[in-house]
Amino acid sequence: MRFLCLTFLALILISGPGLISSAQAVCPQPVTNTNPFVNLPCLTDDPRWAKAFSLWDKRADDDELMAAVRIFESLAKDKPDCLEAHLWLERSYYMAAVRARGQKKEEWAKKAVAEADRALKLDPDSGFARQWRWSAIILSRQFTEKEFHEIRDFSAKYAHLRELPVPEDDPLWAKALIHWDARYRYEEGIKAIAVFEKLEKSYPDRIEPKLWLLRSNYWMHYIESEEKDKARWCKIATEWGHKALEMEPRNPAANYLTASALGQYGTHTSFLNYVRHSLEIAQRLTVTMEEDPNYYYGGISQYLALAIARAGTVVEKTLAIVGFDMDLILRSTIFASKREPRYLRNFYALGELYIKQGRMSEAREMLEIVINSDPAELWQMEPENRIVQKLAKKLLNEQFND
Repeated sequence: MRFLCLTFLALILISGPGLISSAQAVCPQPVTNTNPFVNLPCLTDDPRWAKAFSLWDKRADDDELMAAVRIFESLAKDKPDCLEAHLWLERSYYMAAVRARGQKKEEWAKKAVAEADRALKLDPDSGFARQWRWSAIILSRQFTEKEFHEIRDFSAKYAHLRELPVPEDDPLWAKALIHWDARYRYEEGIKAIAVFEKLEKSYPDRIEPKLWLLRSNYWMHYIESEEKDKARWCKIATEWGHKALEMEPRNPAANYLTASALGQYGTHTSFLNYVRHSLEIAQRLTVTMEEDPNYYYGGISQYLALAIARAGTVVEKTLAIVGFDMDLILRSTIFASKREPRYLRNFYALGELYIKQGRMSEAREMLEIVINSDPAELWQMEPENRIVQKLAKKLLNEQFND
């Protein structure tokens, strides 16, 4: 049932090959990511660690994940003063919560929060514990005002986590990023891609150039006017995404952007392409949320909100079956808009969703926030903000005759 629902969900979402297990290793396979709280520390002072990590590397499989959970539980019980044991148990409980449905989701999330609290007693400044703690909380309830302010402060300090990694060992990177920052102009986007291609040729065994080629080719579809040109850029982006995923199958940026490119490729080609890529899209979105929630709260969450707004009750019911009910989607999208109010797409998604629900005054408020905000305030996302401002003006005019 879960397989069928995920397939159907991805088919409808209008926003690649199957998952994914790593080779066994003494320590977990890391992912290339600017978020320092993704790759948790590992220990080797107990033979159980090696077994747990070998299972963790195959966590795409539910049975392997739960086997890892049981070992982490035994380590945390036997080593109550070991910070890493509690961090790993918190992390694995969070992943179990993501995959669960209904009451089970809340139960696993509460376990993750409790384990985080134990970790924070050992190290009150642990960024690992804090990130996965708030990630678990949002799966089951709203934040208190105190918690939300703590999260805002944490997020502001680590705002750069939402950017792709950029090596500093070649001056070409700086040149590429100059063009990238000006990508709202078509010719600058093309120039950025050309430099990223040079970097990829120079460093074929590194994932960073492939990630940037995935992102930059995907970006180009925003500024094309013809459907066939939009589809062409999305197809190229997908190809780079698959190359990145060959290197790191659970890299959150690669999974997230590849799913987005596949979805948009279907949007600008045919319904049959939704069918063809539906399972891969669903798998990749799930992996993204499991591996780095920064991409979910402000990425996938608003995509799900838009999917319900545009496709209606069937999508809403399907999302609930696979563990994402309306309360969670709405709660997480509102949270994302408050957490980073300079990123305007979350407000736009809420506007569309409120229109679908008949909450017109709230919808208007969200769209007006988008239109009246300074798109350059979050300079890294200024081009994306300008695109969504155009969409908001169009929707406001259609719904309110403004």
